[in-house]
Amino acid sequence: MKKIVFITILLLSSCQLSAANAIESENKSSDATLIICNNDKSFFPVFGAKLGETTEEQLAELGSRDDAYDYYYIHGQKFWLRDGMFEHMHVWRPMEVPTHWRNMGFSWYLSYEQIYDLFECLGFTIDVIDEPHVEDYDGYDSFTAKLIATKKSENLKVILTFKYNKEKNITSESTLYNMKLSIINKR
Repeated sequence: MKKIVFITILLLSSCQLSAANAIESENKSSDATLIICNNDKSFFPVFGAKLGETTEEQLAELGSRDDAYDYYYIHGQKFWLRDGMFEHMHVWRPMEVPTHWRNMGFSWYLSYEQIYDLFECLGFTIDVIDEPHVEDYDGYDSFTAKLIATKKSENLKVILTFKYNKEKNITSESTLYNMKLSIINKR
């Protein structure tokens, strides 16, 4: 009963907070993460680059090229090229999450369920590619799953891979391993 009252009070009081103040810090984990879905925002542009629109020349102004591969480093993130355009990016835990993604509600500390709900709230269509399950990884049980979230209005596809952790269920925090963000169709 005590927890129910506390959660109710927390939810009621959080409704009065702005989205910016209600987002939990990336440096802090809790067992009751509050999700604020700000669907007025988009994942892109990020650090001045937009998938499928930003050219290689524009990326060169924003960051430095890795000569061995077709990507530019911008704020510690890899922006991959195809045919001279920014085509996709991979983000791995524990890379820092761009501030405006945090303001949309994203955090590495979210559980599978919370991430699913967040992307749904942001207007994405979600396909479960690999159903949530536990598999052995390096001698311990590890929660594993894969989702593909698409948002046609933004020409955006996000592959979310959950693995390589010691958690075991869909409500466990910090189970997301990486995200690949890419365009659905070239324009």
